[in-house]
Amino acid sequence: MKKNIIPVSVIIPCYCCSDSIGRAVDSVTSQTVLPYELILIDDGSEDDGKTKYAIECIRDSNKIFNQINFKLILLKKNYGPADARNAGWNLAVGDYIAFLDADDSWHPEKLHIQYKHMKSNPEIALSGHKSVYFSNRRNYPITKIFDNWIISKFSMLISNRLPTRSVMLKKDIKYRFLFGKRNAEDYLLWLLIILNNNLVSFIDLELAYSYKRNYGDGGLTGDLYKSHLGVIDAFRKIFEAKKISYSVFLLLLLVSYFKYFYRVFVLNFLKIKDFIIN
Repeated sequence: MKKNIIPVSVIIPCYCCSDSIGRAVDSVTSQTVLPYELILIDDGSEDDGKTKYAIECIRDSNKIFNQINFKLILLKKNYGPADARNAGWNLAVGDYIAFLDADDSWHPEKLHIQYKHMKSNPEIALSGHKSVYFSNRRNYPITKIFDNWIISKFSMLISNRLPTRSVMLKKDIKYRFLFGKRNAEDYLLWLLIILNNNLVSFIDLELAYSYKRNYGDGGLTGDLYKSHLGVIDAFRKIFEAKKISYSVFLLLLLVSYFKYFYRVFVLNFLKIKDFIIN
């Protein structure tokens, strides 16, 4: 039985992800409505062709690709997720773009609910929703009645409310991920969109899953620091673009440093706790 197809292009950047890309693609092809196309970008994976081979096997074995378009882009070197997503975006033909990372997945109703929400509210340029850490011990039911609201500029400045795996936006919006930016590149784009007076909506449903903790999975404080610097850089760029005042910029720096040191404290506490238990 064929499913309805909606004008959405799904973009998944891939880098050395042969172990997880199948799960991500399955969550797209298992949607109750199908996207018009799925675009995968192999971002110069340095794994002896394992990622490319895994993607080709998925393409050849999944009968869904008789119904929807499938595109594979091979980048010559590893440019990072910002450039990879832009490469897919430039080839997309759907009215809307939905982003998913190769190590994440979606609830089967994600595209149906989010597309219907944006189609019913054409003034919204971008929407996102809740994302949760996946556990096989939990089910994630959804309800037909749910809240949604417009995210304020202040709220987005204080914290990135929208993980990339939750975002759907209008394809023709004029902004793009900043080329070469590797940390908080998504947050910078969301900030540019909302600070230029575009409406951003939040859907109060858990429609996406990650398989790593929100931060510090594995106790990698170095990754925390890179993420922190990426956020600082995002604030600096919107300040230089004159989207925020100097006083707001300083306030955001203070909040960001507080969050960073708090997360480092939590990670170290968890390490000590695990050491004592084990």
